[in-house]
Amino acid sequence: MTSKLVPVRLGIRRALEGISDLRVIDYTPDTWNDFPLAVVAFAHLRVNVTLAGTEILGEIMVTLMTSGANLLETLTDLDPLIESVDAALSADEKLDGAVHYMVLDRMENIGMRKVGSQRCGAADLYLRFMAG
Repeated sequence: MTSKLVPVRLGIRRALEGISDLRVIDYTPDTWNDFPLAVVAFAHLRVNVTLAGTEILGEIMVTLMTSGANLLETLTDLDPLIESVDAALSADEKLDGAVHYMVLDRMENIGMRKVGSQRCGAADLYLRFMAG
């Protein structure tokens, strides 16, 4: 199963790294100062065994974080970043063959968060996919 998940994570990272000035990591940092940031992590996986082989249904959570001079600016900076992420992922919905499909399913937890001592605006984007 791992051999099918690595290309999914790497495909999403590759798509997001094409967004100007966005840092992309696949771990949750204890502290961070270089925004905007995208943290990529698997949120949910379900494996189905079929006659054709193994099918993986899952979600990847991309946490976007921005920082600004004030609360309103910080939260407003999320809007174009979310649009950029959606456009980058829509440009290659099959992640160069790593998935059968991938869609931006929903956004949750939009608001202010702390990463170490730094306050930032953040939103969790959930990408639903099928691979296998």
